[in-house]
Amino acid sequence: MKTAIQASKQIITPCTKKMRQPWVTEDFRGLSKRKNKLYAKWKASPGNNLLKREYNRVNVQVLLLKKELKSTYFTGLLLEASNNLKNVWNYINQIITNTRHELHRKIAQLKTNEGIIDSPVEIAKVINEHFVSVGSKLVERLQEDGSVAQKRPHDSGLDISGS
Repeated sequence: MKTAIQASKQIITPCTKKMRQPWVTEDFRGLSKRKNKLYAKWKASPGNNLLKREYNRVNVQVLLLKKELKSTYFTGLLLEASNNLKNVWNYINQIITNTRHELHRKIAQLKTNEGIIDSPVEIAKVINEHFVSVGSKLVERLQEDGSVAQKRPHDSGLDISGS
């Protein structure tokens, strides 16, 4: 009986390795650890200006290295995915958002030629009308002069502000 109960229990093993961003290198991790240790030492003795200056110097190095590593990593991804638009947009969303939740931010206000709209229903209607009209405006402009490059059909005067 005991073996049946033991066999039915799920074995849960804790994850010992923290998931890291793919652009993080060992050099970056080491510099980041050094920064954190300096911060702890500085907070332990707040009057020590040498520790404060050293912490600030290392912190700037961490920020610059982080910016360089992320830039190199995402540039490489975008170059690799340049022939696949879906992947390109997924990478762009990764670059411009800090969390997954930011992908689903709501539009708080919409500025149109007629004024500012706050109502979510009205915002949805205006955006829907804009996208529905893009095709017909494009056809009209193509029929007028046969050129799309000179005129911008996507310029509707909409200005979106998020919350």
